[in-house]
Amino acid sequence: MATTVAIAVSTASSRTVINAGATLAVTEPNWPFVTTPELLLNNGTTYINGKFDRQVLTADLHIFSEYLALATISHALDGWRFLSKSIYAILNGARKQAIHLAYYAELRAAMSILAESGIGINNYKNFSINNQNQVSWFPGRTHVATWEALATWSTKRDVAEKVLDSINVMDLSGSEWADACGVSAKNKPLIITDWMQNWSIDLKRLKDDSDIRNIASYQVHLNSDTHEPLKQSEFNFIKILVSSWSDGGSGFLDWIDLVLIAHLCQTVSIYLYGDAAPLSINKIYISINDYLLKRGLDQNTACEMIWRIEEVRINDGAEMLSETRITNTSAISVIGRAFLLLRLSGALNRKQWEEIRRLSPGNTDRWQNTLLNMYARNSNLIEIGTHLTDFSVLFADQNDSNEDFDVLIKDVVGFEPKYIWDECSEPLTSLCRFERLGILVVNQ
Repeated sequence: MATTVAIAVSTASSRTVINAGATLAVTEPNWPFVTTPELLLNNGTTYINGKFDRQVLTADLHIFSEYLALATISHALDGWRFLSKSIYAILNGARKQAIHLAYYAELRAAMSILAESGIGINNYKNFSINNQNQVSWFPGRTHVATWEALATWSTKRDVAEKVLDSINVMDLSGSEWADACGVSAKNKPLIITDWMQNWSIDLKRLKDDSDIRNIASYQVHLNSDTHEPLKQSEFNFIKILVSSWSDGGSGFLDWIDLVLIAHLCQTVSIYLYGDAAPLSINKIYISINDYLLKRGLDQNTACEMIWRIEEVRINDGAEMLSETRITNTSAISVIGRAFLLLRLSGALNRKQWEEIRRLSPGNTDRWQNTLLNMYARNSNLIEIGTHLTDFSVLFADQNDSNEDFDVLIKDVVGFEPKYIWDECSEPLTSLCRFERLGILVVNQ
């Protein structure tokens, strides 16, 4: 009964995942919130494996769907934890270990995206659920199946719009920004698919980082930088990642989303005019300006919005996109790609939770809030016994760490990693706590 990855992924639907998510914690308020916890608690994978290559009965289908609803957020949160440890490793000069951990952050982000879309990766016994509530099985080792499934997923007709609608910059969705750039309805799917496949987290080629991981994890490293101390360029890139959400205001990830919209503008410019030279980019900005004025914004506001995009495009945003190109194989490049893919999984997760909340009894997010508090306590972000309803305190903690670090390092002459750890170890360690972002990104 097993089919191919292409067929299983192309027919997958998130609808049953959303419906199952809406009923979690209704009868079982404690972890793992599922209707029949005795079937999934401690042995969820074993339960799924036991059904492999057989027709899944209606009675079991809801359990599969609940499993995917939990897998969506669980994979993402684990991904942010891997990224946090990867960043800590690179700041200690442990480049090989940083690559290993960042690769697993990427893998977990990819598995989260697939689970949200109705696809479960389960090491040789993988499955998808379609909108007719039918389960399709497909084989494949976890790493290979994940990247092949994600490559197929990225080409589905509805994915480009889905991804764009999950991103919101200055009160406009990514889809509206594409309209503002002057992309016609006919060309929109083409150009958005092109953008999806060529932006800095090239979904069809991220499996290449598996090879980078293998070299870093298992082979003797005789590279010229094997025992070099932390480089200032590596440190600066991590600071860019930190600043991308520490200074983001209410949106938390405003800056990185601005980077993506700036890259979208460049893609449209190349598509329409053959290049992204200043003259061509200016034509895109004129189109955006006209769109914003038609939306009722005044000229000053329109100019300010366009300037924010351009400022990101030519400054730190350009460095982010350049460093995370798939051709770059350094530790910070893999870290950057993991960060961007986790950002995408978080945006998609947040949108799905909005739908789940609308369908839940009383329009509540009871299990989501409980789960995030469990994760926060487990990650030592809040004290045992604390239960937050507003997670913005985590954003404040990150900002405080950023400010404390900047105060300590402002008078440093030159770049000396040992001094940074000796004098700034507490705020520097706190800056690595990207588990905070795993929580915040689904609660914007």
